[in-house]
Amino acid sequence: KVSVTEILSDSESSGFEAGDFGQSAAHLSALLEMAKTGEEGLGGVQGSPDNPSVFQGGCKECRVNFGSVIRDCCKLKGLLQGLLGGCNNDEKQLAIAALRTKRCVKVPGRYCSKEIKELGVKICLEKRDAYCCYGSQLARIIQEIAHQQLHLSWGDAEHPQCQSLTATQLSHLNFDTPYARSKLSEIMAEVQSTAPKTFEAVQKGMSQCDINQKV
Repeated sequence: KVSVTEILSDSESSGFEAGDFGQSAAHLSALLEMAKTGEEGLGGVQGSPDNPSVFQGGCKECRVNFGSVIRDCCKLKGLLQGLLGGCNNDEKQLAIAALRTKRCVKVPGRYCSKEIKELGVKICLEKRDAYCCYGSQLARIIQEIAHQQLHLSWGDAEHPQCQSLTATQLSHLNFDTPYARSKLSEIMAEVQSTAPKTFEAVQKGMSQCDINQKV
């Protein structure tokens, strides 16, 4: 009869460390992320069983109004800190999604959403930026990798393209390129930073009960 404590000791002597636990946890997180529904109901598996799609995104916009006093709800840092007034709830939620949970990608460009015509000249009163937001930070990272490797377009601010990725597209991704490793390091750093504490907690818990209790 071999105790779990002895198994853990053997694992440690063979080179298994908390960092390995973090690496495995990150891979498991990526697999689970594909199936689950994330923030704002985004994500989950969609489409046909033959070629399902994952990491569905949604578009969010923010406004820049021109006048005697310019109101810029696209200055997300200021908005997040509550420094700007007159910005609507959707714009505040965008600030949280883009900065706190890091789920959004800014779409290139800016477009005029409100204009007037004076003396035959068009004057823009309001411009907008657009963002593609996803159900999680990891979903956003995988989307960025896919766009870079498969040459997918984000569209432009007036016509953003925040569509999901198909299983076929995912199968063509290489997560071992410098760009992919750089992007994935965002989430890996977070997972691995908590791995030693989690690993130690597992060891401690297992050492305090016999194998039958563990089962």
